[in-house]
Amino acid sequence: STDVSRFEHLIIVCCNATYLGDGGKIGDEDQWIMKPYQRADPKIGKKSETATFLKHIIDGVRFSLRDPTALVMFSGGQIAGTPRPESESYYIVAQALADSQILEPMAWSRCGGYTETFSTDSYQNLLFSIIRFRQVTKRFPRHVTVVSHAFKKDRFMRCHAPAIRWPMRKFSFHGVDPPFAPGEQEKVFAGEKATRDEFERDPYGIGAFLGKKRAERGWNAAEAIPELESECEKKVVRLLSWKGGDDGKTIFPDTLPWE
Repeated sequence: STDVSRFEHLIIVCCNATYLGDGGKIGDEDQWIMKPYQRADPKIGKKSETATFLKHIIDGVRFSLRDPTALVMFSGGQIAGTPRPESESYYIVAQALADSQILEPMAWSRCGGYTETFSTDSYQNLLFSIIRFRQVTKRFPRHVTVVSHAFKKDRFMRCHAPAIRWPMRKFSFHGVDPPFAPGEQEKVFAGEKATRDEFERDPYGIGAFLGKKRAERGWNAAEAIPELESECEKKVVRLLSWKGGDDGKTIFPDTLPWE
């Protein structure tokens, strides 16, 4: 069994698709449930984003080679209409990468390899993974590193970390973007700015636009919140249900255990 007492650094690998296989053909698109824009399209010069998913996993797990206190948390819930949580599918892929020596088996065995199975967006990726770390280790991490698409960095640093009062001195971001087709990057960056603007207006993601996106992805508060609340301090329980006060964008007013 893994000795959890050494873990202090939470590495959150944000999941972006669902792998369907049992460890084979991990780079093949037909083994993944992906959004249309993530798939290869030779007509416009677009490469598949499966290699990016694998890169996020490999980079996240490799943190444990240079930091023995690093715990890797794959973060992603079960999207509506899919057979397993995204995070559990990434775990299977990581195991396959280690079995085939593409990923150093020592890194994989050292990092723990845990899953957070409820999140449906990037705000939830951050908060729920911190809570899950607390459930595993009985304490909060001293440092958090998020592994995701590079274009999402500002969203995490300007919106999500401040919303949960996570100190910036304890936060790092490791970004790897997907391969863009010609002209695609500008569209992606514009879409990301629109999403970031929504989170600046609605930091807790419960309004008409962001709340609807969560619902469409299969967010189930009645199932998730009791699981997340178990073993949580009262202030963290309050944060889980905080809706941004009267104007919807008031930052949670109480000091939290990780500050």
